[in-house]
Amino acid sequence: MVERKAMIDREHKLSIKLQAKVLGIGRGTAYSKPRPVSRKDLLRHVSILIKKMGIETIDRRPNMSKPAPRHRIDPYWLSNLAVKRPNQYIPMARGFVYQQGSVQREKRRSGLDVWIYRWYETGTDGKSKYRKAIVGTVVTLANQASALKAAQALRIDANHEAPHTEGGPKTVAELISHYRLKELAGEQQGRKAFSTRAAYECYLKAWVLPRWGTYRVDQVKPVAVEAWLDGIKRANGTKAKIRNLMSAVFQHAMRYEWMDRNPIQLVRQSAKREKVPDVLELAELQLILTKLAVRERTLALLDAATGLRVSELLERC
Repeated sequence: MVERKAMIDREHKLSIKLQAKVLGIGRGTAYSKPRPVSRKDLLRHVSILIKKMGIETIDRRPNMSKPAPRHRIDPYWLSNLAVKRPNQYIPMARGFVYQQGSVQREKRRSGLDVWIYRWYETGTDGKSKYRKAIVGTVVTLANQASALKAAQALRIDANHEAPHTEGGPKTVAELISHYRLKELAGEQQGRKAFSTRAAYECYLKAWVLPRWGTYRVDQVKPVAVEAWLDGIKRANGTKAKIRNLMSAVFQHAMRYEWMDRNPIQLVRQSAKREKVPDVLELAELQLILTKLAVRERTLALLDAATGLRVSELLERC
């Protein structure tokens, strides 16, 4: 019917009546034109379809404000608390509220702008105190998202009283960041010598973080760490230092009660020398001293008497 109706040409010399008769359709059908559905009819049709599909709007029903007979009504604890700022610390009678803290950009009188991490901590008198620390400059941390990520170690430290399932580090990289914050920087630098801190940083950046940084702390297994150390082309002494440093990092997690075991304690790694050192005889040492200049001869005598390392000797030059 539609195809035959489309064949009618209103400009043709034949009348529409004759064209309809030839095509076998009614004259009224040929003269009628399509009319758009009115908005009223369309809404009526949509409402019928909604009822058939069982779709209902969520609105107020009768007696919705009446509580159930056995429903417990909890008191509103914040009725007397004035909320004056975003990320406000809310103390509790007991327990702990995990706080995310906030990161804000702060201008300096001289130098680049810096990102400041702000949080609250409970003092010895039981009162919450406002704290802040510099996370980095706007050059090293381009936006607020990167600053929040860099402040993870500070956020973990701000929630050290929280249960380990909420406030503890999730990955090895986050755990190492907190270990650096508490053991290799800030007020605790006096616990380790500068050379020790520098060596730890070197081992963490070159070996531990590239291999284990993205792992969750519960994914680090003794057998996997032992196999990894066996594949490192370094002396046994270096491997043992890496192993001992990883053990210290996980011991740090146990001290903060984020873990109940140290997986590195089960890792076997010998620090035994692979080669026996060649000890010089007195005559050999005297022969070497005759071939050296005054400066080098003095260093050789000092090394023979004290056993200092090459780097320690060069510092005294």
